[in-house]
Amino acid sequence: MKKKETDLTKIDSSVLYRLIGRSILFLAMMTVVLFLFYACGNFQLFLDRTQRFIMLLCSITSIILIFFCLAGMIESVALFFIHGGRRYWIYFTLCIFTALPSAAVFLFMRTAAFLADGI
Repeated sequence: MKKKETDLTKIDSSVLYRLIGRSILFLAMMTVVLFLFYACGNFQLFLDRTQRFIMLLCSITSIILIFFCLAGMIESVALFFIHGGRRYWIYFTLCIFTALPSAAVFLFMRTAAFLADGI
């Protein structure tokens, strides 16, 4: 029997690459939904505790999203040097353009929570 050897250049996309990409997509959608809940809650007069809870959840998902975006950027650079190819740079720029609004949402939510608690 022949022994199969895996070559790093033959692996097209690893499980980790797909897992991080799907996690980024899920967390980005979750952040958008929570931000919309917060915006709608202001107009529909949600309770203060509910608004703070939504702000907390949105902040947590934003931080986790930034972490996964950083992991995706590191992974895309590593895979670019291993495989070459333009799709890894596209993935890199998508991670950047996902992390920046997520950081803005995090700063907005933390500022709103700080102001809601009182100066």
